[in-house]
Amino acid sequence: MPNPDANPRLVNDCAILLGARDTLAGDIALGWSADIPIRRWRDVIVAGGPPRVVTVDLFSRGLTGSIPPELGNLSALKELRLLGNHLTGEIPPTLGNLSALEELSIPGSQLVGQIPSELGNLANLKALYLSHNELTGMIPPELGNLSQLEVLQLTSNQLTGAIPPELGSLAQLERLEIGSNRLTGAIPPELGNLAALEQLTLGFNGLAGSIPPELGKLSELKQLSLRANQLTGPIPYQLGSLDDLESLTLYNNRLTGPVPPGLGNLTDLQYLDLSENNLTGPIPRALSRLASLQSLSLDGNRLTGAIPGVLGGLSNLELLTLSGNSITGCIPAAFRDLRINDFDSLGLRFCSAPTADGGTPGAHPPTPCANGTVVSDPGDNPGLVGDCIVLLGVRDTLAGTATLNWDPETPITEWDGVRVSNPPKRVEYLHLRGLGLTGTIPPELGDLTELDHLTLSGNRLTGEIPPELGNLSKLVQLYLQGNDLTGKIPPELGNLQDLWTLRLDGNALTGKIPPELGNLLDLTLLALSYNQLTGRIPPELGSLEDLKYLHLNHNALTGLIPPGLEDLEDLEALTLNANGLVGGIPMGLADLSKLWWLHLSGNDLTGCVPAALLDLRDNDLWALGLPTC
Repeated sequence: MPNPDANPRLVNDCAILLGARDTLAGDIALGWSADIPIRRWRDVIVAGGPPRVVTVDLFSRGLTGSIPPELGNLSALKELRLLGNHLTGEIPPTLGNLSALEELSIPGSQLVGQIPSELGNLANLKALYLSHNELTGMIPPELGNLSQLEVLQLTSNQLTGAIPPELGSLAQLERLEIGSNRLTGAIPPELGNLAALEQLTLGFNGLAGSIPPELGKLSELKQLSLRANQLTGPIPYQLGSLDDLESLTLYNNRLTGPVPPGLGNLTDLQYLDLSENNLTGPIPRALSRLASLQSLSLDGNRLTGAIPGVLGGLSNLELLTLSGNSITGCIPAAFRDLRINDFDSLGLRFCSAPTADGGTPGAHPPTPCANGTVVSDPGDNPGLVGDCIVLLGVRDTLAGTATLNWDPETPITEWDGVRVSNPPKRVEYLHLRGLGLTGTIPPELGDLTELDHLTLSGNRLTGEIPPELGNLSKLVQLYLQGNDLTGKIPPELGNLQDLWTLRLDGNALTGKIPPELGNLLDLTLLALSYNQLTGRIPPELGSLEDLKYLHLNHNALTGLIPPGLEDLEDLEALTLNANGLVGGIPMGLADLSKLWWLHLSGNDLTGCVPAALLDLRDNDLWALGLPTC
């Protein structure tokens, strides 16, 4: 360090970091050395006059050590970012000495123990990120002293006890995210004092009691999630005053009473999920005023009466679920083309509506599917008649120059590749592998709402993948590999919440991998190799906790290997070879105990190869030409 006598405090900062280096790094090496000027240390920022260490940013550096208590002596530190590593141990109480600290970010490690109450001393703290660790104990009420705090994120830990009412004193707080813990007790009404709050997520806890009407005072609130708790009582009508609210999710509680008509005042609302409660009464006509609404889930309640016809005017609505209620009457004709619905479970017909020729839409016209041959007892199997109509309508589009034996003189149970479920009879399985199909994938296949397997692999299908396949909410396997499909992967495939297997490999698909695929939490196999995909690997794929096989090789992907892939503990195979990826190999891949197949060659990777990866049964790491570490 030049002029150490002129910078005694910076000398002290340097000594602190050198003393903490190995404890923090664990199994990796940090380039902090007394032989290198501290201003040139990676991850460290020196600023100010006199100069001091103001930032330590070790984002996703593969740290495997623990947090040294000595870091609490960096008295000028403003930002401490240790996110995306594999740190263990506890959070040192000495971090509460960092009086200048504005951001403390340590999510995504394996930290244990309690949140130190001393963090309540950080008077200048604006953001505290501790989510996705293994922290236990109660949320310290002392955090209510952080008068400058804007973000408090404690999601996905093992925190217990009640939510401290002292958090209601955080006047600058914009985001309060404490979901996916083991919190109990009531929601403090003091949270209604958080005048700047924009996001409140308390879901997936054990919270009980009623929803405080005081939450209706949160005039800046955009997102309110109280899902999957044990809340009781009515939905407060005061929530209808949240003019800026865009998302309200209260599903899977024990709420009672009616759906408040006042919710119709929330003109910016896009997502409303009140499903899986004990709500009663009719569906309010006032919901028709929700002009921005895209998703309305009311299923699993005790609602009665008819579906208000005026709801058909919700032009942005894409999803409507009403099953598990006692709905009567008919389904408004305007919902006939609604993209995602559960109308088949209602047992209702579509309402009559005048057409240009004075007829009635919705009723199936006379069709060969009702001739008693293709569908036995068609009057008792209207759903299967509808599936038959779909398949007959798409046969030639799908087959192209090939031949399918789908015709009105053959029972549907004998049609090529078609399997029908037990009563209620519906088409649940469509397996058309290797039949020489030369057509395109018809969008109408998205109307087969009970389909759980769709296999069109090994043909010569062309054209794009229809986004309507995202309507197949029960689909568990989708095989489209080995065709000549082009265009982009539809983000709507991210709606297939039950999907286990998605194979689109061996086509000519282009564009980016949709981040929405990160919503497929049951997915075990994702194969997109041998296409022409570009852009980065979405970090959202790191959310696929059940994923075992990820094949993205032989594309034109660029950017870094996302560190989130290190969190896929069940991963057995990862093939990223033959792309344009850069940067280093995430060190955490060596910790994936089930991984046995790893191909990374044919990229522009730098750094070193973790030695443990060289022992994998199937790897091509020798071809990288990188040293071992």
